[in-house]
Amino acid sequence: MSEKKEETVFKKYFYYEKEKDINKTRVKFNFGLLPTFNLKTLFIILVLGFMIHSFKLEIFLSHFLDLFNKIIFSEYRKFFIINILIIVGFFFYYLKKNKPVYIVDFTVWRGEKGMETPTNEFAERSRKLNIYKEDTLNFFERILTRAGLSEKTYMSKGIKQFPFDTSYQAARDELEQVFTSCIDELFETTGIKPSQIDFLVCNCSLFNPTPSICATIINHYKMKESILSFNLAGMGCSAGLLAVKLGSELLQNRPNSYCLIFSTENVTKNWYFGNERSMIIQNALFRVGGAAILLTNKKFGVSHKYELDTIVTTHHGKDDQAFKSVYHMDDSQGNTGVFLSRDLMKVVSKALRSNMTSLGSKILPISEITKYLINFALRKFLKRKIEPYQPNFKKVIQHFCIHAGGRGILDGIEKDLKLNEYQMEPSRASLYRYGNTSSASIWYEFAFIEGRGNMKYGDKIWQIALGSGFKVNSAVWKSLISIPKTNVKPTFPEDEIEDEIKDNQN
Repeated sequence: MSEKKEETVFKKYFYYEKEKDINKTRVKFNFGLLPTFNLKTLFIILVLGFMIHSFKLEIFLSHFLDLFNKIIFSEYRKFFIINILIIVGFFFYYLKKNKPVYIVDFTVWRGEKGMETPTNEFAERSRKLNIYKEDTLNFFERILTRAGLSEKTYMSKGIKQFPFDTSYQAARDELEQVFTSCIDELFETTGIKPSQIDFLVCNCSLFNPTPSICATIINHYKMKESILSFNLAGMGCSAGLLAVKLGSELLQNRPNSYCLIFSTENVTKNWYFGNERSMIIQNALFRVGGAAILLTNKKFGVSHKYELDTIVTTHHGKDDQAFKSVYHMDDSQGNTGVFLSRDLMKVVSKALRSNMTSLGSKILPISEITKYLINFALRKFLKRKIEPYQPNFKKVIQHFCIHAGGRGILDGIEKDLKLNEYQMEPSRASLYRYGNTSSASIWYEFAFIEGRGNMKYGDKIWQIALGSGFKVNSAVWKSLISIPKTNVKPTFPEDEIEDEIKDNQN
């Protein structure tokens, strides 16, 4: 396989061609300077001021009161009052409703040469550490071969070297390597400068240095002093959409602003050196990855790729089984790692159903909601022994981005949502090519859809994020442009990658 072909693998399957003239898209949506709310308000004040100074205030008020009395005591007073109430109602509705939030663009970390870690190398290096028992190594190797990951996933430089370097400095090096690649490309693509960023939200569950990741990024890009930054830690693989939720809420309260979101997980500092099977799975699945997303509430003067339709968060932390299903802890020998419960899939299924119920009420058509309610009434009140009705989300959703946490999770959600191979392809391809990249995985899947040329104007994309706590978060986006398929030649034919993904399913 040639080096030239290796360089194009992500571009073909995970990212649309950046060489296309993005400025053409921006010009299309740039309507120039339009009067803002402040200009309209100023205009009204000037008109009122002119009226008051041009006529005597007493005369103006007397005419107004006479007109008001005639209307109130006329036969049309009911019609007048109803209209006033409608106008007041619309006014308060406008004040309370959420303002639109858009994605300007997003980028993902695409790996670097020399960081690929084939399965056999992975297993061999773990064996050379001489700290794992033979049965642990055999279990680890079985997980590697069945996990649905390719030979091209990326491991951090600290873990690539021997002996492993899991120091804080090595972890910081991994962090900087990922965020500089993502954010540099995002600024270059959008034309936005670091000084224009008003809000910064970062999430990384298991690596929380001091100064924070936010502070590290602010220092690197020399962002303005007035920037508001938030660092989400310990919130698992679902934290990426929590960052989006927080960013969108911040944008509701400050017009004409930009919010930068950076989602990642750190592999270097969280390698497990023990022999507990329930904790060594993380070594087999997690890989280096990250994503940077630029949100804005600006309607004019900037292009938008997607608009946020709705976002729903579900937290089952009150349930002990759910709370302990993904647990960062020490094993009996004092080795720190992430414990994965045998009940994890049950917890996922329960939390997902709860999240889908809340989401369905917001996006499903009346016909699907009616079917669900009738089915619920028959089971609950008439005690009919029938299967619960599963609403058909495919009627309103064209693309699915499901957290690529592992083959088992994808299989379970595929069954619950009754998805086909095409709808599961972005998630399986992301797991296959990049492994479990934690909160960033749903953005790799987003990029996969763009790279295939499948994103059309008006399409809706459903991102499903799962994480410790236990949390299930959903975001639905609406595409505002069609993104053409890239002309970059793939590393191997499309049918070949599809066949390899299927082989890993079997």
